[in-house]
Amino acid sequence: MNQAPSILLVEDDLILQEMYRIRLEQAGFRVTELVSGEEALRAIANNKFDLVLLDIMLPGVSGLDVLAELKDNDSTKDLPVIMLSALSTDEDKMRGREFGATDYIAKSESTPREVVAKIKSILDAK
Repeated sequence: MNQAPSILLVEDDLILQEMYRIRLEQAGFRVTELVSGEEALRAIANNKFDLVLLDIMLPGVSGLDVLAELKDNDSTKDLPVIMLSALSTDEDKMRGREFGATDYIAKSESTPREVVAKIKSILDAK
């Protein structure tokens, strides 16, 4: 029997974090929740995740810095990362993709259900 895909959710807004966690778990994903970039880098170094859902504006190390570090590392460069951000201009989205994000989702333009659908689509394409 296959194990459920493992998602690392890095979001410092605890209400949003809970909302996404609930929806992801309802969709059958195993979810690890963290609130900072430093924690995310440590967790990724010590665990295997199928996808990272990563906020840009985090305390300490930003989501873009985490993404850049992941893409510079041979062992994590192919890990799918969806940037999840309050920043929603086309320039913000382009910047996220230039850093190597698999996708960029503006929080104001999507629902947790749509985020789950995108995650499923990305994982199915792997």
